Amino acid sequence: DDDHYSIQDAKLRTEEDHAKAQAEQKKARVRERIHEVRTELEELVSKNQQIPCNKLSTAELAVDQEYISFLAKDMMKQIEGVNFELAWTVEFHERGMQKLRDYYLNRLDFERIEVLGFRSPHRVATFRTPSMSQELQKSLARLHELIFSADRESDDEEGLGDDPGSPGGRSMMRFDGEGGDGQNALANSGEGLTGAQQRELRRQHRQERKQEMVDLEKSKPSDAYEDPQDLEAIAHAEATLGSFMLKTSAKYQVPESQRMNAEKKRRQMFLLEESMHAIKTEFNHRVLALRDFRQQVRAEVERDLAALQEIDQQLGKKTEWVVGLLDDPEGAPSEFPERRFDYDETDLKAFQRKRKGGDERPEAEATDQADAESPDRDDEAEEENESEEADPDAEDEDGDHEDDSSEEGRGAAGSRKPKPTGKPTHEAGSQPMAGRSALAARRIARLTLR
Repeated sequence: DDDHYSIQDAKLRTEEDHAKAQAEQKKARVRERIHEVRTELEELVSKNQQIPCNKLSTAELAVDQEYISFLAKDMMKQIEGVNFELAWTVEFHERGMQKLRDYYLNRLDFERIEVLGFRSPHRVATFRTPSMSQELQKSLARLHELIFSADRESDDEEGLGDDPGSPGGRSMMRFDGEGGDGQNALANSGEGLTGAQQRELRRQHRQERKQEMVDLEKSKPSDAYEDPQDLEAIAHAEATLGSFMLKTSAKYQVPESQRMNAEKKRRQMFLLEESMHAIKTEFNHRVLALRDFRQQVRAEVERDLAALQEIDQQLGKKTEWVVGLLDDPEGAPSEFPERRFDYDETDLKAFQRKRKGGDERPEAEATDQADAESPDRDDEAEEENESEEADPDAEDEDGDHEDDSSEEGRGAAGSRKPKPTGKPTHEAGSQPMAGRSALAARRIARLTLR
């Protein structure tokens, strides 16, 4: 039967418990000795610090420098060995973490970040913004290039239409006024000339006017020439002016520039994606700036609270309304989720204790409490052992009485096992009861002799 065990099993278990008890007692004595040596060293260091001159250095306080260097080298060798043994495991987990980071975080330009108010339920959060894909960026680059080239062409056409020297431009030459002004000037300047000189001057003026007329006839456009601006205005008037046709009419035709196809709709979708990304990015930058401002306000308030605490200590009073002024509500998300991969030695030790199922107190506090409790447990165990050894006859009588009374109910196969309670018999930090183990061993020895 699984619920029963033999006398031999009980004896073996008792011996095992007794050996564990002795080992724990030895560990406790070693811990106590270490604690005494540490206390003595701390006292020596404090006395050394109080000496006004000729203080000993840390190296001089060490008794055996070679042994310390040997321990340091041995520790480094052990660390290298452990690192070599765990290299594959470390690389495996780092690769897995990098894959998760690439899949969930590197695809984002901004993740969701909440900024909370002080003692207020108000909060603001950023948009979770995925980064634009490579295909979308290439399509947007081509689209912007097309838009810029179309703008440049329209600017060039406007510049050519405004040029006065172009065929479509208007000539700014005036030959009536210029000729008249020239003749008046020459007439005024030829008042003192002779008749032959005046005739020669008039002949030169006639040749100049004739040459200007020839040049003007050469710049005259042909009869078949039509101004591009006029053509564009005529086409626009024909397409729009005087047309009262409704879109529901059977004869209505959508203009070529207003017709929609798959390529135009795809371009609109690309531009819409870019606009949405730009709006989200601008909003997220403002929220992040607000978060930085909140941290600045928090630092300033903390300085003011520290100064207020000093004033309260001097006055012997306490300001109640400042308690919990800067505390975040319970369960509030972190304002810096990008720091999730930043950790230090304290975080590693806390995670190790959490995995082992222990408390999450700092290691120093847990060690001090364990050292403080271990002497008490040792004293209790020693007192119990002394009390049991001082009255062995009473234990023997009690044992004989229990054996006689339970002889009838005990079968030949063995005794009944106790029901499991879900907890181990001896925890890692507990001290077994050595006196009870010895008493059970003596009882089993009597049963065996009988």
